[in-house]
Amino acid sequence: MNKTDPLCVQLLKNLILCSEKAAAIARLIKKQTSIFQTLVQVKDSTEANLRFSVDVKTLADVLIQEVVKYELNLLFPDSSDSVFGEENNRFSCNSGKTITIQLSSKENLAELLIEVLDNDLNFANELSEICFQPLETFQVHLPVRTIWNHLINSCNSLDKLTDTKYYNVQTFGVWIDPIDSTADYAQGQLDKFPLSPPSTSTSILSGTEAENVNQINRFFENPTSLIRFCHGSLINVTILLGLFDRFTGLPIIGVVNQPFYLNNNSDYANITDNLLDNEINLLHNYGRIFWGFNVTDSETSPPITGYSNNCSRQCLLNSLNNLNTPKYLRFPDNFFDVLCPDRVFSEGKPILKLACSSVEFSRLTNLFHNYRDGSHDLVNVVFLSSSGAGFKQLCVILNEVDAFILMEPNTFLWDTCGPHCIISALGGGIVQLKYALETVKLLLQKFSNDLDTVIQLTFNDLHKFQIKYNVLKSPEEFQKLTSANLSQCCNRNGLLAYRNPMIASQILVHIALNQK
Repeated sequence: MNKTDPLCVQLLKNLILCSEKAAAIARLIKKQTSIFQTLVQVKDSTEANLRFSVDVKTLADVLIQEVVKYELNLLFPDSSDSVFGEENNRFSCNSGKTITIQLSSKENLAELLIEVLDNDLNFANELSEICFQPLETFQVHLPVRTIWNHLINSCNSLDKLTDTKYYNVQTFGVWIDPIDSTADYAQGQLDKFPLSPPSTSTSILSGTEAENVNQINRFFENPTSLIRFCHGSLINVTILLGLFDRFTGLPIIGVVNQPFYLNNNSDYANITDNLLDNEINLLHNYGRIFWGFNVTDSETSPPITGYSNNCSRQCLLNSLNNLNTPKYLRFPDNFFDVLCPDRVFSEGKPILKLACSSVEFSRLTNLFHNYRDGSHDLVNVVFLSSSGAGFKQLCVILNEVDAFILMEPNTFLWDTCGPHCIISALGGGIVQLKYALETVKLLLQKFSNDLDTVIQLTFNDLHKFQIKYNVLKSPEEFQKLTSANLSQCCNRNGLLAYRNPMIASQILVHIALNQK
């Protein structure tokens, strides 16, 4: 790692490597199928998210968050006070004893983990080893190597800009969601993910794969509505890291790691044989990383520069007729094409693709039943959903949907900070929905007969409605959070995540006109 790089560049590179280290920990723990369920803890009332009937965390959640804090503090002393996340550092063992995860040395961590791992000394040592493995060693992992050259080239363009604006680590804070879609991580079956590259010599699928593809095909055979829901699996799991400006509250650096994404066949051709033993090496063939860098002059200005490794054009799903690769291992690539019925295309109308929460299907279908685009033409609106806020934002990043909308306060700052930065770097953003709608309704009163003007003025003001991430001023304030006052970190105004600002403006005006 080049310590002569500007601070922001160092942070970007290190957050990417932290995300891959986190992904390696998540995959390694998930691989322990015989004891994995003992590593899932139901949260108690002081830390549970009250919107879930049952809220869980895993040993991976706790370890990952502490590892990221440790790595950042190692590289940038005292930065751990600026790192906030969904989890605390406590985990309850099967015996009922609660342990506090602390990273002081490999030996001490292994000794602590033995209590959680049913006295499995070998796995405790293996897990401790990876937690203390030097960060730069993760550059050899496929997800990092895939993006590293482009990252270096982009960072060279950022040197002058960031060197003068951001030079003190105290300028920043970090939000971490160590495992987003934890329920899918806890319940997903690793045996659905073969520990070898998919074969191209046969089109015969295993029972699990065939069942999943048949489920997808049934969407085409029985299109009954414009609502599509795909049950979550390990592919929905994401690791979300977001660095924000503590003064403006705006996201600066974002990293999304999808640790169980199955890379395509061509990626395997360049895998070296000398990384680790074969089984673990093959685990390194899973995963991909998205990153974004976003700089603004002030909290009321649109971005002045943004860089991202949006790779939606390179990561394409095989057609449904080619059953060699399990489709569900490559979501959300072509998410819309796979889940959307053919009849939507045959009607000749424009299409608006919205990701949403399945619990809001009914409300949103009523709200958008007469949606018109900027040309005032009626539009087919298709609602797509699957578990995980990170996953749905990834659908926006990959341009698989036009927007991700949540009417209710169902996400938190750790869910959105990392993806928000990437989406912003791609020209979009994530607005506070209710806050934006209040302004749009005032514009409608003023320009009631001129919707085009309202849309344009909304477009001009989108940067004013972006989610801000500096709600907590100190680690002490964060430590005092419980489920009772977790709303401080909640996106209480709902959200609208988008890549195309004009489409976002049209959506906001439509909702303001039709919301009861």
